[in-house]
Amino acid sequence: MRQLFVLALIFIVMILPASTNAEGLIHQLPKDGSWVRFEINGKGIAVDGTVKISIKGTQTISSVGRVAVNNEQCRWIEIETALNYDRRDSKTGKHTEIFKLLIPEQYLTKGKNPRDHVLKAYKGSSAKTIRKLDLKGNNSRELQSMDEMFHAPLNQESPLPVITIKTSQKVWTCKGIKSETKSGGTVFRTETRMNENTPFGVVTYKYEKERRQNNISQGMRTMEWKLIESGENYKSAAPDAT
Repeated sequence: MRQLFVLALIFIVMILPASTNAEGLIHQLPKDGSWVRFEINGKGIAVDGTVKISIKGTQTISSVGRVAVNNEQCRWIEIETALNYDRRDSKTGKHTEIFKLLIPEQYLTKGKNPRDHVLKAYKGSSAKTIRKLDLKGNNSRELQSMDEMFHAPLNQESPLPVITIKTSQKVWTCKGIKSETKSGGTVFRTETRMNENTPFGVVTYKYEKERRQNNISQGMRTMEWKLIESGENYKSAAPDAT
């Protein structure tokens, strides 16, 4: 399974097979112009349990346009990521990326897999470098690398107790879901805390991807998102990508 954008470059300690599981960061569709910004933290853990790499940064998800395609209402969903990473070999760096995706509205809700229904996609490190992806060619792998964020429901799902989570904006009362699935030698676990008053319905989201052989861990990635702020009237970072 590949990574959230930069992780294909950073988490070189392992390569896990792709799957189409879990719902990720979109559980509901807000009005156009809505946005949410998450703080994100992640680790790549080697076979011996040591942390090979850690990442920290922010990710902004926004709805930046509404259009009809073949009489079906669709949204432009934009994902802006800015990360710092620190590797065990003392190499540090930064990574920025923009994804802009056109997706039918019916797939932008809980229980759906928007990644499988992208009509157009753009990617770049900035508005100046953004380019259109060929979704029928090799660029289709770019969408598969987003499986941590956008998926279908997991096989095993159980509710969590309601808790409160404090952010810079307010204290949220959150329902929770804990999920897990296995695909070959890979175990994928998620924990999602939700409140319908946030733009896309998610306050915090965690995942783990672990490769196991003979019931022994062969390496793991972990990632956590926590809501920082949200709002309305967001403007596209790549307005010419249409």
